Amino acid sequence: MKDVLTPQSSSSREKVLEQFHKVSPEIGALARRTVDMTPPDEGEAVAVFLGLGEHARLEAAVRMWRDDAYRHLLIGGVNPGEQDHPSRDELLGRIEALGGTHLENVRVLPEARHTKDQADWLAATASELETKRLVLVEPDYHLPRAYATTVASMNTQGKVTPMWASGIDYPLDFETPEPRYPGVRQTPVFMAGEDAPRIPLYQPNGHVASNEALAKHLDLLKKQ
Repeated sequence: MKDVLTPQSSSSREKVLEQFHKVSPEIGALARRTVDMTPPDEGEAVAVFLGLGEHARLEAAVRMWRDDAYRHLLIGGVNPGEQDHPSRDELLGRIEALGGTHLENVRVLPEARHTKDQADWLAATASELETKRLVLVEPDYHLPRAYATTVASMNTQGKVTPMWASGIDYPLDFETPEPRYPGVRQTPVFMAGEDAPRIPLYQPNGHVASNEALAKHLDLLKKQ
């Protein structure tokens, strides 16, 4: 999926994926399988983890959900320390402004300090809704870790929901609106370089799925 903003330069996808390959060829291959995925035409839920003031995340998820191909929209909220920290009502207003209807089918986690908080909530909510087809929408630079974290949460909770992915391919010169690293241009490639090493860092404590568990989940989708 392309970003909903008007591109200012070429796709960043390949250079973003290079950052994951630098961590290890196996993580790079799994990241590519995740980012290159084609989600099903319809399903029960579209999910998105918000953060860093990137309105394109919500826009991309709403665009997929509002076409009535998916019933539920599941929104993992942001760290309360971020500048753009919308309340549930503010989020519903933004969704309406983007053409979204059936707001009764929107579920919101008001805030989350970490990706794992968002993933734990998403895994539990998908199970509660008896979701059979779930799509996670995230920027390419964060999608592999967000996806693998959610797979780990599902496995820990004992209820695995088939989950596809839809990556947002930002332009190379895109910069995240909210600063996290002062004095640095937070481009997709830079952010991927920060996110990719966290996959093997968090795998030993079970917060991120092992390479084997992630590959198993990706293989599961072939049978759906």
